[in-house]
Amino acid sequence: MKKLAVIMLIVFSMALVAIAADKGPETINLAEKWGLETKKSPVIFDHAKHQQNNTCTDCHATAEGGALVSGGKTFDPKAMVASGELKKGGTKNDVHDELCWKCHKEKKVPKGKSCKTCHE
Repeated sequence: MKKLAVIMLIVFSMALVAIAADKGPETINLAEKWGLETKKSPVIFDHAKHQQNNTCTDCHATAEGGALVSGGKTFDPKAMVASGELKKGGTKNDVHDELCWKCHKEKKVPKGKSCKTCHE
């Protein structure tokens, strides 16, 4: 009986680790990930914190993650950097407008459009 309990505990622990691993990284340096040099400090996106308040499909095309979406539009920040659509030093771009700020406004995030909220 003790052996069975130990085996069940091990299996349960392994399942929890697998579930946690599927949630992606705890934090993401967005400048690094997207290949963007910034004038401000890079955004260290607190992925884990956002997961506490949102579902995966609030930001991603599928529950498994991947492509970023908002309002039916898909965003590929790396391609936007390569094309020059997403430039350093500017706040007027679709990533700010359609992803970050739109959600912060809907969810009434305090100082949700302040630079220092994300660029610490």
